[in-house]
Amino acid sequence: MKKVGYGDVDIIVGETDWPSAGDLNQSDSNLQNALWYIGNLVKHVNSGEGTPLMPNQIFEVYIFALFNENLKPSISEQNFGLFKPESNNDGWGSTGVARRALRGDGGGASDSEANG
Repeated sequence: MKKVGYGDVDIIVGETDWPSAGDLNQSDSNLQNALWYIGNLVKHVNSGEGTPLMPNQIFEVYIFALFNENLKPSISEQNFGLFKPESNNDGWGSTGVARRALRGDGGGASDSEANG
């Protein structure tokens, strides 16, 4: 942006995430990598470290998506949610990538436990 004359603009990351499960040819789409990505994204954004060209800044970041969506066409597209819908008393669960990433316990569950 600086090269084209817009050096003093706010940066907003409109959509970022990592799938917690993927198709057979997407071995990096798994719960462990999703926990690592989201956990480190949140830590970095909250640190105020910024970027090499814009140090000491906090940026707005929007994580895609809130819940897994089982009607999407592929496994990876279905598993971008921070939370997953669950069958419990209130109809929605509170387990998922976001809670576990922030809590730091991402290594213990299998992909099927987290995305079941």
